[in-house]
Amino acid sequence: MYKTFIYIFLVLILSTFLFLTLSILGIIKYTKDLPDYKQLREYSPSVISRLYTGDGSLLAEFSIQKRIFVPVENMPDLVIAAFVSAEDKNFFNHKGIDLNSIFKASIINIKHIYQGRRLVGASTITQQVAKNFLLSSEVSLNRKIKEALLALRIERILTKNEILELYLNEIFLGQRSYGVAAASLNYFNKSLDELDLAEIAYLAGLPKGPNNYHPVRNKSAAIIRRNYVLNRMLEDKIVSQEEAIKTSMKPIVSKKYKKNNKIYAPYFIEEVRRKVIDKYEENALYKEGLHVITTIDPVLQEFAIKALRRGLEAYDKRHGWRGPIENTVIKNSEKDFLKAKNKFLNFPGLHDKNLGIVKKVTSNQIQLLLLSNGKEVFISKEKINTTKWINNGEKKYDLENLKSLFKENDIIVVKAINSVTNDFNLDQIPKVNGAIVVIDPRNGRVLAMSGGYDFDNSEFNRATQAKRQPGSAFKPF
Repeated sequence: MYKTFIYIFLVLILSTFLFLTLSILGIIKYTKDLPDYKQLREYSPSVISRLYTGDGSLLAEFSIQKRIFVPVENMPDLVIAAFVSAEDKNFFNHKGIDLNSIFKASIINIKHIYQGRRLVGASTITQQVAKNFLLSSEVSLNRKIKEALLALRIERILTKNEILELYLNEIFLGQRSYGVAAASLNYFNKSLDELDLAEIAYLAGLPKGPNNYHPVRNKSAAIIRRNYVLNRMLEDKIVSQEEAIKTSMKPIVSKKYKKNNKIYAPYFIEEVRRKVIDKYEENALYKEGLHVITTIDPVLQEFAIKALRRGLEAYDKRHGWRGPIENTVIKNSEKDFLKAKNKFLNFPGLHDKNLGIVKKVTSNQIQLLLLSNGKEVFISKEKINTTKWINNGEKKYDLENLKSLFKENDIIVVKAINSVTNDFNLDQIPKVNGAIVVIDPRNGRVLAMSGGYDFDNSEFNRATQAKRQPGSAFKPF
């Protein structure tokens, strides 16, 4: 009996020694090539740079990741509590890894392996910070071990609030949103302090898989996930049972962020972008959240663009109609129509004009289908006869014979005279191009600029990149 006891005691000592030895060797092996976790102290997030007009209106944004950095002390307590409850309920009690959660996850995963189901994780918020900032998303035991070791070290150099600040500003939440503040705007068009409980719970459920819980495409799954977060918050006594039940009955109403009164100044914006990069380098513009105040005047910019386009269109029409854009093969099938629509999608230079397919030409009118919406439109012979500019060019058309101007399946440009009554007339996109600049002569400020008729068709800025032609400028001399 005594010998048996001694034998068991020695086996236990030997097993403990082997376990400790292997653990130490494992730790040495995995800590040799761990990333430098101390760099998290100097974390500098990639945030949006913004360009503003002279009156303070937003003109443009530049970023690699759409992120709005918010210090954790400025975040609503309910937002923080919801994410902690959903992702790591013991966050404020553990030291980087949660042994209780790991044990529970191990038991659950044994069942899931047997049932062939997806394995569950037990990563803490600190481990997610380690993965997001310092490791890859590779699914492997090596990565999980490194993640745990880094989490333990991160907890020694950062406070819980600092870890939360990194996590809530870095995490990807879908729809190009990095961080909770950007997600709040993109999903609900609200700042963090304007969110209600249902919206907060929805956002807190997204880290697990944003694409799986899209508020429109996967609405049912999104509601189930949101209600799961509400139940977790109820268990943690963050919300009352009445609040949880009442909120779980609400639908998810996503209201995408839209910039109001968008100022169209692509040539000016591109010119400023190049100047900023030349002076501060590309990294500063796309990552460091610059605020650039420009001299542009939104009202003058709108007038300048309209004046330039009107001038170019008038000049172009003084040289007559150039005919259809092309003749395409379209039968009477919906498939052919969609094919043509996709081919001419985002056709450059249209602006307030439309493309139409000629479906039928008679002696009195032409019948069109608008490519944008498939609406049927008719243009009479009388209206084409009164369109005097058609014959301004070298090529002369017989306006009395519509079949000499149009053929079936011609793609032509039309413009609405009255879109309510479907009143359209023939038009065309100018072939000529030009530029306009409005400068305050007292101080040289550029108040408006457009370097061409259409930026999508040509990014070449004729106001700043084209060589000057003397024209009548030599007359004073």
